[in-house]
Amino acid sequence: MNKKNHFRIKTLLLEKKYWQWSVALQFIRAPMLMNSITFMLISINHTEDHSIGGLMITAYVLGLTVLTIPCGRLLDRLGIHNGLPILLFISSVSLVGIIITSIFHFHLYWLVVFAALSGGSISGVPGAMRTLLGCTITKDKLPTAIALDSTIIEIVVVISPLIATITSLWWEHGAIISMIFFNLLAGFLARKLTKNFMATSDFIHKKEEVKNKYWYLNRKFVFWIIVSISFGTILGSTEVAALPLAQQLNLSAQSGSLLISVLAICSALSGIAYALINHRINAPYSLQACFLLFLMSISIYFFASSSSFLFAILTISFIGLTVAPLMTARSMAVEELIPIESKTVGFSMINTAHTVGFALSGILIAILPLFWMLLVSAISGILVVVLTPFLLKPLKTVKKLA
Repeated sequence: MNKKNHFRIKTLLLEKKYWQWSVALQFIRAPMLMNSITFMLISINHTEDHSIGGLMITAYVLGLTVLTIPCGRLLDRLGIHNGLPILLFISSVSLVGIIITSIFHFHLYWLVVFAALSGGSISGVPGAMRTLLGCTITKDKLPTAIALDSTIIEIVVVISPLIATITSLWWEHGAIISMIFFNLLAGFLARKLTKNFMATSDFIHKKEEVKNKYWYLNRKFVFWIIVSISFGTILGSTEVAALPLAQQLNLSAQSGSLLISVLAICSALSGIAYALINHRINAPYSLQACFLLFLMSISIYFFASSSSFLFAILTISFIGLTVAPLMTARSMAVEELIPIESKTVGFSMINTAHTVGFALSGILIAILPLFWMLLVSAISGILVVVLTPFLLKPLKTVKKLA
């Protein structure tokens, strides 16, 4: 590692504002990762059936997906300083509605409605936080910061469901209360972090300054949308297939959990490694993405073909090692493609595409045998690699006659 990169990493680790941003983001992520087990607990405790919980989770994800772009545009207009706390507060009020509905035994469809509102109101927030990162640290530190965050998120993925489970032991609504607490605290921290920003927005420009209204139709941006869908499908398929694959190999459920843990650990390690070596990689982000997506596709094919537990661990390790670098490359690439006045919308669209990929993995495992589900996921990655030359090839321009 050269001295320049060592200095960049050291200054990032000592940068107070980066850690304020990171803590706020983890508090935002925690409720999003707690919702599944929380809604299931609410459903089982009050209906003695998990079906309502399943509907609540579906409604939450649908709200999160459908309202991403509207919420992103709202944040771009209101400004992060004002918009983030408002949306997090609305999400918290919706969660309070779930508590009230369950305590007073209102009609069960209100549980589904409030779950949808909770997910929908928070949908543009992760994109806004990515926008905020670009204003919190200098541009040369962004790849390192994103790679480091890819490591931190793996810790949050493990801890959040544990918090939901533990807090529900002392009160059946404890997990919901925890989600509300994290939302409100994240809103406070985000507002504190942005207190020096303009109240309206640093990203709003006059209408005549917007050169391309339909910037999101740019083929390079479409390429990253497709990459995100395939990335989400492969990663989601790997996670949902871990337990069924363990059963197929005549192993215990704990073996399936171990596979998921290996995936998370390798993803975290790759985030640290990419943060250390990204300055040495001269390849374009699109080329990096194609290589990593191709490696994911090959790895998930061999994962599907696993005939032993050790081989499954090896192949899922390769998948995990690609996660953080691909997330970082994608984030840095779209940074250059999104107009400054539409940053939150753009990052939200990328997040939504990734979520759609995860949702597709759930659909695939419901309608296909395990091997074919994983094979389709692998094919999605190969197709993106094959389509890359077309998507990234510059359009021929016709010169106007003088």
